[in-house]
Amino acid sequence: WSLLSWVLSVAFSHAVNKPVGWDQLAWIPLVPIQHFWFILALMVGTAALGVLRTSFALLAGTALCVAMCYALAAANAAELQGALAIYTGSLPFLLIGGWLKQRRSPPVVTVPTALTALLAYVAAIWWITTRGGSPTVAIALPVSLTGAYAAYAMGHFATRNSLSRELLTTLGRHSYVIYLAHVITGAGTRILLARLLPNLDLVLALMISLIAAIVLPILFERAARKMGLTIPLGLDPLPLPFNGPHTKVPAA
Repeated sequence: WSLLSWVLSVAFSHAVNKPVGWDQLAWIPLVPIQHFWFILALMVGTAALGVLRTSFALLAGTALCVAMCYALAAANAAELQGALAIYTGSLPFLLIGGWLKQRRSPPVVTVPTALTALLAYVAAIWWITTRGGSPTVAIALPVSLTGAYAAYAMGHFATRNSLSRELLTTLGRHSYVIYLAHVITGAGTRILLARLLPNLDLVLALMISLIAAIVLPILFERAARKMGLTIPLGLDPLPLPFNGPHTKVPAA
């Protein structure tokens, strides 16, 4: 998928925000192109969850990653910090998720805690934006965790309604392919709209591209399943012995 994005970015270099070069192609195994870094972080995090099997180990691993983030920031090692951010900045969330799953009890959600988290997250984003738009390492993790809890709480309340529950379930079931293909389909739609309807209202164009970035990947996955192409397209795990019985990728 990184290679596909690289080819498309090169082919449409005149229309993309950030052209890519040959050096980025060579670094794909360590620093995937665009948002595909998350897939690599997920792979590494899954391996870590297989090794860190106790609550102490999971929390210690989280603390180690956070300490590395702070140490790199304090040393002004910007280049090294950027290269390791895929791991040090992302693994804490996966390890905390593993710790919550091990506890076998989901986070408690109440209206006061949800509102407090949402207001704290909005206030933090406003404060960061008005002071340059880039959070420091010291506040990035707590702010992100606060936002994650606020999103979890909103999802918790939304599932009380049958219609929103079905919608969220559908999005969750197809979340992996949406993540993989939303940039290609959304950006592709905006490029087409700019060529075919150059005078289209910008807000309307963004709304159309947002819908396309969700609907088109879902249609793509359904077509791939009918044609039996989900494994070569990376939508299902390889049928290897350690993967157990072949199943669909679980919803995010």
